Amino acid sequence: MFFYLTLALLIFLYTFVKRHYQQWQRQGIAAAESVIPFGSLKAVFRKEKTMGLAITDIYVRFSESVVGIMLAFKPAILIRDAEMARQILTKDFDYFHDRGVYVNEKRDPLSANLFSLKGHSWRSMRTKLSPSFSSGKLKAMFGTVDEVGNHMVEYILGQFEGDQRKVLVDIKDITTTYAIDIIGSVIFGLDINSFENPHNEFRQISDRIFKTNQTHILHRIRAIMSFMCPP
Repeated sequence: MFFYLTLALLIFLYTFVKRHYQQWQRQGIAAAESVIPFGSLKAVFRKEKTMGLAITDIYVRFSESVVGIMLAFKPAILIRDAEMARQILTKDFDYFHDRGVYVNEKRDPLSANLFSLKGHSWRSMRTKLSPSFSSGKLKAMFGTVDEVGNHMVEYILGQFEGDQRKVLVDIKDITTTYAIDIIGSVIFGLDINSFENPHNEFRQISDRIFKTNQTHILHRIRAIMSFMCPP
């Protein structure tokens, strides 16, 4: 009896999941192939491609204006029509400003950023931040950004002194250092120059926050679930 109940439950679960992954086809919308439980992102989970490249492949493969995709078990629509995308981002933006990702302002305040906030909270944050990115403010920032860029160029050129054939450059580390120095200079007013002093306190704190989150398996799972299944 227990065997038949278990079998019936498994059949029911498989049918339910299969139906969930075929919802775009049932609605007559062109859909990318989905593999349970990865959806349309099998190559991402297998670390063969980044999220951007996987989505780009789907974009190129289809000719329809909209394409149904599955982000793991989360249904989503890929817009391929430029006019439709423009309308969503301008005229109809009031209906599409939420990103659908995890945010908890009370228990996880660092998650409450402009990308993840919803509704009134998003509008309030955007109103506060918009004056900081006016054309005048951006022009004022440019000198600082340009100076950090010069530090980066000097560092890269310094790496190629001597025998160039033996030089290995970690471009991700360089661009990360560049971004951190810009944040420290523009937002916090600190002259960090992590290219000359890579062990400064500001850089060490940033590394502890971001590198730990990227390498620890629990943090990686959390990052995936915050996007795929916010609840």
